[in-house]
Formats: sequence, C-alpha cells, structure tokens
Amino acid sequence: MNVFEFILAIIFMVVVVPVWVGGYYNHKNKKIRGLDDDDRKELDELLASVDQMLDRIETLENILHDNSPDWSQRRHGR
Repeated sequence: MNVFEFILAIIFMVVVVPVWVGGYYNHKNKKIRGLDDDDRKELDELLASVDQMLDRIETLENILHDNSPDWSQRRHGR
C-alpha cells in the first residue's frame, strides 16, 4: 500500500464513513418517528378532501334516487 492509498483510506474513514453512518441513522430515525408536521398537514388536507367528496357522492346518489328510484338496480343490471 503506497502513501497515496493510505491517505485516501484515512480520508475515507474520517470523512465519508461518519457522514454515511450519520445519514443512515438519521433516515432510520425519521422513518421510526413517522410523519413530520408537513406530511401530517398534507394528510389532514387530503382526508378533508376525501370527506368532502364522500359527502358529494352521497348527495348525488340521493338526487339520483329521488329522480329515478331504480337507478341502482339498472346500473347493476338487475
């Protein structure tokens, strides 16, 4: 092993390995903790949108049932 390879190995062990290990455990800790605040906020907004869409679908189904009581049976081929 020449001096150049020895210096590269030392630099690798002193700089690269600690950064690599720190990044690995940082990622692992984030994964264990779950959602961060931004992800939780986005999920709450998506869930609110889903609730709103479900309400709209129920309203549309009620309108269809009022206008055409047998729409559900015709839709399913009954």
